[in-house]
Amino acid sequence: MKLILGLAVIFLIITAAASAQATIIQFSDRSSFISSSSALTNIAFDGPSYTYTAYPYGLTESGVNFSIDGPGYLYEIGPDYGPAWYNWGSGVVLSAQNSDEETTPGVTIHATLPSGKRAVGSDFMSFAPYISKFEITLANGSVSTFEFQSLYYPNRAFAGFISDTDIFSIDFHNVGAQFLNLDNFVFGDADLPVPEPSTLLLLGFGLVGLGAYRLNKRT
Repeated sequence: MKLILGLAVIFLIITAAASAQATIIQFSDRSSFISSSSALTNIAFDGPSYTYTAYPYGLTESGVNFSIDGPGYLYEIGPDYGPAWYNWGSGVVLSAQNSDEETTPGVTIHATLPSGKRAVGSDFMSFAPYISKFEITLANGSVSTFEFQSLYYPNRAFAGFISDTDIFSIDFHNVGAQFLNLDNFVFGDADLPVPEPSTLLLLGFGLVGLGAYRLNKRT
């Protein structure tokens, strides 16, 4: 009996550990991301082409709160305000600009999502014409960081993620520059089926069966 109870405890521990591991799938192609998600909301930061609006305390659009992590401001900037830097072929962009690069290198946009969302992505750009290394961090019960790279102007890179647990926030961190631009920020539901723990059930039944066999053999 002790053997069976011990095997049952092991099975429960394995099941709990497996269920605690969130599955995250990353995308660098927007169309593939869209085909793997649903009920999407797109934030295009629309406005006049000459827009230049500062948000020192962040801004909220469609339930998503955007803020800059560190010194500096967020801006909505149109392509006609500075065509050589902000015309990425997608209209107005959300721009984070670090005001103290010497002390705090890099720049980060932090976005907090509405509850219950399991898919998120965005176009991201550096300061034209340069490319930069980006670190993108998801918080979905655990914290996971992924590395991407921006593209040469005027091309926009894309990073998207779907998860089998709710995504609370996402950070876009431009490692090597004081400017960071986002556009077409999208979020919604993930078409990611939660796997049935059939393998774990089979393992559990096998362990219990083995324990019963050995117990019967002893008696």
